[in-house]
Amino acid sequence: MNADNIPDSNYIHIERWMYKMDLNLSEIAILACIHGFCQDGESFFKGSVEYLQVWSNSGRSTVFTALKKLVERKLVVKQILSVNGKLYPVYYTVRSRRLYQENAERNKKVKSSSVSQKNGLESEIQTEIVQKLDESSPESGPNNIALHDLKNAAGEETDSLLAARLNFISQKLQKTLGCDPYSKKFRQKVNLLFESKGFDDERAGEFIQFVADKTRAKNPESIPALFQSLVFAEDVVADFIMKTYESKKDENQESNSYVECPCCGEKNKAKAFNCKKCDFTFADKADFLKLFSSPFMNEMGRIFRRELWKVSVRMKGILCYLSWHYTWVSLIVLGLVGTVLILIFCSCFRWNHYDPWNWKKRAGIRIVMFWITLSVARLLLRGYK
Repeated sequence: MNADNIPDSNYIHIERWMYKMDLNLSEIAILACIHGFCQDGESFFKGSVEYLQVWSNSGRSTVFTALKKLVERKLVVKQILSVNGKLYPVYYTVRSRRLYQENAERNKKVKSSSVSQKNGLESEIQTEIVQKLDESSPESGPNNIALHDLKNAAGEETDSLLAARLNFISQKLQKTLGCDPYSKKFRQKVNLLFESKGFDDERAGEFIQFVADKTRAKNPESIPALFQSLVFAEDVVADFIMKTYESKKDENQESNSYVECPCCGEKNKAKAFNCKKCDFTFADKADFLKLFSSPFMNEMGRIFRRELWKVSVRMKGILCYLSWHYTWVSLIVLGLVGTVLILIFCSCFRWNHYDPWNWKKRAGIRIVMFWITLSVARLLLRGYK
């Protein structure tokens, strides 16, 4: 399915239910394109990303994002197809498999109920029912792709995908029950159940383990017989879906819900009563007096006062050292050295000033200010002994 070979007369069929899925236009176009390939209930979409880019009129990253969203919303199922040692992703819509199963069940009921009727009436009823199963029959539906051509193109890939799926189910049964005592027909029915419910490989394995646990909990005489009856029970399937949904919901709530301590900033569980770090009671969050009188805040105050006292002791030691060593003789030596340096710098950089001829006056002012600063510093250090 090369995007460059798509004729201008081709089109995709967008059904009304697609607009009720809360999707944007690009996602609706991608969903309609995938559904067009698999609406017969047996085929898959095996096209390229460029093919979906043409129909959705969007970029490559947008197509990948839309496919991921459709899979997460359980509108589309993604499977991996192995062909000649290479893995290719294929897609189909959950609605196509569900409609296919419903149509098969209706056809079976119609055939069983019309055996005793006349041949002419029987043919009319079957024709009417088949036309009512879907407004557009799969072979003549409003899709630009001929479904018989698609089936021929699927060929061995579809058979290998089904065989891989059945092999996966057999391995899960062996791992869970210790053996696989069931026939290929049973595994095909289980596969149809997984496809109708939109279970991927991970969910399918969890469901098999769930049913096996329920079977062992009843302690039956024959585990394979009870497992075979429970795996197709609607209440068991609904129970599995509800429990897995609630567990994932609880995990998301636990990971996203926490309360932050106003004293130490520690993150605690939403239902926690006290902070696990500072033992602050969350019920007192609105009481500022209790907040500032909490043990953690008192401890922080003691730490702050202790550190401030350490800094003051160090500063006092430095000032006492300067008081003992910064004598009047030291002041005179520093003053003479500073005077010489000021004269040198003012003489060297006098041409950088707009009035270079008065550099001696500027140097004299700086020398006087320097001597005054040294004298004031010596007088202030007299009190530190």
